[in-house]
Amino acid sequence: MKIQDDRCSMDIRVVGYQFPDRVSDKREATDYDANWLTVSVRYMEPDFTAEFQDPCVLTWEVQEAAEALNRLIDGKIQDFRTDFLEPFLRMEAEKVEDEFWMRVCFVCEVDKGERKEITAVQRMDRERLAEILDEVKGVVQRFPKR
Repeated sequence: MKIQDDRCSMDIRVVGYQFPDRVSDKREATDYDANWLTVSVRYMEPDFTAEFQDPCVLTWEVQEAAEALNRLIDGKIQDFRTDFLEPFLRMEAEKVEDEFWMRVCFVCEVDKGERKEITAVQRMDRERLAEILDEVKGVVQRFPKR
């Protein structure tokens, strides 16, 4: 998923499970270790370019984001904000008149112990938001809850 405006662009990709070989522990109601997804972020602005990877989202959180985007497109809600367990990735979207705004924030380590929040915001039409929804649904299909 690529979000961009006049000052920056952020390309966000889920690259896989944090522990791809882990088999879900059936004794646990929720096996977090089997469901962490590693997110790759490439961020570019005139004075700062960086790439990061972090296991910062769970499979069911991606599913919940897809469901919220779908409700937003269908007009059932006017906005949503993710409530991911890890605070390093946030996604927000809202409908304003006939268009949508999406904001993605990622907290990354730029130096030892120093963190920076990077943010990209994009205004888009319904068709572009539907494309993003399709990308998120693709992640859900490729990386189901285990």
